[in-house]
Amino acid sequence: MWILVESAEVETGSDDGAQIGTEVAPADVLSGDGLRVARVLAAAYVGLEAEELQAVTGLDRESAGTAIVALQDAGLVATLQRQHVLVGEDVRTAVLGHLPTALVLGIKREVVSFKAKQAGLAPFLADAALELVHLGDREIIDLLADAMAATALSDPEAAADYGLAAIEHVDSSSDRLGALVWDLLPLLWRTARREEARRLVSRIFIERGQAEAEARVLMWLARLEPSPAEALEHTRAGLALRDVSDLTRSRLLSVQLRCLSTLGRAAEVDEQLPAALELAIASGDPDSISRLRTCDAIRHFYRGAFTTAAHLTETAESEWRASGARQENRVPEMIWAPHLAAVFGQPEVALRRVTGLLEQVHLGREALASPLLHAERSQVMLALGRIEDARDEAVVAAGQWERVWGTEVGVSDRLAAILLAVRVKVAWHRGERVDLAEVKQVLARSTPAAGTESAKRLDWYRFLVDDVDGFVGRDRLVDPENLQVVPWLDPSDEVMIVRALLMQGFRWTAEQQVQRARERAARDGGDHLFARTIDAHLRGMFEWRRDLLEKAVVGWQELARPLLVQHARSDLGSKLLEDGQPGGLEMMLAAQTELAALGAHRDAWRIRQYLRLRGFQVDQAGAEALTPMEARVAQTAVLTGHTVSRMAHDLGLSPHTVSTHLRHIYLKLGITSRAELSAWADDV
Repeated sequence: MWILVESAEVETGSDDGAQIGTEVAPADVLSGDGLRVARVLAAAYVGLEAEELQAVTGLDRESAGTAIVALQDAGLVATLQRQHVLVGEDVRTAVLGHLPTALVLGIKREVVSFKAKQAGLAPFLADAALELVHLGDREIIDLLADAMAATALSDPEAAADYGLAAIEHVDSSSDRLGALVWDLLPLLWRTARREEARRLVSRIFIERGQAEAEARVLMWLARLEPSPAEALEHTRAGLALRDVSDLTRSRLLSVQLRCLSTLGRAAEVDEQLPAALELAIASGDPDSISRLRTCDAIRHFYRGAFTTAAHLTETAESEWRASGARQENRVPEMIWAPHLAAVFGQPEVALRRVTGLLEQVHLGREALASPLLHAERSQVMLALGRIEDARDEAVVAAGQWERVWGTEVGVSDRLAAILLAVRVKVAWHRGERVDLAEVKQVLARSTPAAGTESAKRLDWYRFLVDDVDGFVGRDRLVDPENLQVVPWLDPSDEVMIVRALLMQGFRWTAEQQVQRARERAARDGGDHLFARTIDAHLRGMFEWRRDLLEKAVVGWQELARPLLVQHARSDLGSKLLEDGQPGGLEMMLAAQTELAALGAHRDAWRIRQYLRLRGFQVDQAGAEALTPMEARVAQTAVLTGHTVSRMAHDLGLSPHTVSTHLRHIYLKLGITSRAELSAWADDV
């Protein structure tokens, strides 16, 4: 016969006649000692050995063993390596269904107490501990702390939850509180839980006025702060405190100098960096030393001292590895070495490194590092000429940036500008109206303080947008005559800038960029390939010299920069044509074909337009650049003459998709209307 209970009963100290509610087991099995054992197993989060069941239930060894065997025979208990577990969620629910909550929690508490003594089980007991913990319960608090430590790498979100629960229930006067907070803060940093971190440190440390602890807290708040300007204020407050250890001061300085560098405040970096590095070395702190060396490398890079920057970057990487710290915790310095590899001629190596770091970050769920790595990967992909991939990666990075940091991408600092730079360059190369519209939205909401590096960089982006739009005179977003030289994360961007300035007739502004490149190339004895190549290309365009443009072509080939190779070839081809030398036309046509294949449709179109204005027939060259779908859309447009909506219906596409394909077709063929498309088709 099977148990079918119709009405509720109350626990009176006897286990006979339990309320279960469904058919689950023979009555002689799920009653008395059997029911008592079943209830303990139902309340337990983990398997229990016979001795543990005996202790929790209060049964003697023989009675507990008999009950376990009966439950096994009924198929209600499974046993593996002496661990007994109740089988089936329906049985668990039925057995516990009508017990008072307090009694269930009491059983769970007993189970957790026994299991907490066994090493390695804290993560499995942690969820139960969250339900059981109360103020001052040291045993459960210790278990949550152990679970936090055990799951910090595999599941930092859960680890942070365990840590917060433990701290919430530690007595405020306990010595344990401070240690728990320091274990928890890195987890809150990794999972981008900034508000929880701020509330926690304010409650635990700042209100107590403990100088050393408060300084360390301000250092962590600075690392969690998305705005470099606000992070800078945290570090300054920490450094203003008295009786702070040299170790904490060196770490505060490493964050402060990173913020100053990110904001482009070079004079302050120059002034503070030597003393900060000296203090970090004296403190013997590899974390601070590595971060400060990276800051020094960035400082030299922006000044054009590329050889020194590369050496310092290598040293910083070695020091970080020697520290034993996890690479994914090195935010944002982690992106610098791959960036240099991409800029200095090893973009494939850089891509592998960034991708490897992203895999580590995703495995460790490092929320803060991910958007920066995606941003750098977009930059590397653009260096490789993978324009579409670069754009997609930048979109992913922007979404993560806003979700993790809670701020929109703009030009407020050098890190935020990585993404905008990629989007601007993609729009400049592709000429897509959608790309341009998105960039304009970002520029419109960017309001950096006047006179700052960010404000100067914003003007350059506006100039490039004007160039894509073809705006002149009053329609311009910015007057090119007022543009001031700024350092670029990728100095090769100066090629794009100088080309646009020269094409629009602003030679004086272009000359400033050319002079900067020439001074940079003279450093390190003129031996750095990257510096020499930029100098050759800029001077080749400005002075219109064949020998320099030939050097630029070779240099960009050695540096594995396909977009720049084709730009240099098109410039050299133009010079050969002008001089009446053979091979100029073929070189320009080859360059436009390669640029179109890379997705740089606007670049390819400009070459075709240049050649058309000089009487060369190049319309047919665009046919090979059309994708199968674009060719189908072009054919439909020419043969039917239908509206976009009707074409969309006939092709089974959306009107937006058809319009996008038409824009691509016009760009690739160098035309602007349906009539020109029909004329092109007739010629083909």
